[in-house]
Amino acid sequence: MLAVRVIPCLDVDAGRVVKGVRFVEIRDAGDPVELAARYDGEGADEFGDQCIVVAIDARRRNADDTNAGWEVVTHGGRTATEYDAVEWAVHACDLGAGEILLTSMDRDGTKAGYDIELLQAVGDVVNVPVIASGGVGTLDHLCAGATDGGASGLLAASIFHFGQHTVAEAKALLAARGVTVRPVSPG
Repeated sequence: MLAVRVIPCLDVDAGRVVKGVRFVEIRDAGDPVELAARYDGEGADEFGDQCIVVAIDARRRNADDTNAGWEVVTHGGRTATEYDAVEWAVHACDLGAGEILLTSMDRDGTKAGYDIELLQAVGDVVNVPVIASGGVGTLDHLCAGATDGGASGLLAASIFHFGQHTVAEAKALLAARGVTVRPVSPG
């Protein structure tokens, strides 16, 4: 079994790491070099970066209808494409994508947890690793992304940037819950 990766997200704008809610209400989160060094020392497996201007993400087609499915959106969730997110993931794999970074715009920055239903829907139809993104507010959300959502990578920002938890704490809890993670190398 492959180890689940813990991936701090470093969204950079004008030379600074930024964090928002649904890619708006952007606030400064720190220096990218300092944060990258800190996360490297804590055992980050890799770093994520989403260009918040042109990121391709997913959101519910109709926020009031949980059966409505998801659509692909661009430009920080402000431009709908009318593509079904699950179908788009399959199409991307058909074109040669080797991994899917799946961000739920409905969850991004809300600290409400990953969209597990979306993760499952995409994971069920693609044969490449899926990285969960959007909504982490607790370490339990990371665990749910791996165990319930089937994600092979767990991207998070706020819980790491603002000192709520460390990457090492995240890996320790994941391991304690039976999720295979890469060990934290002694720094």
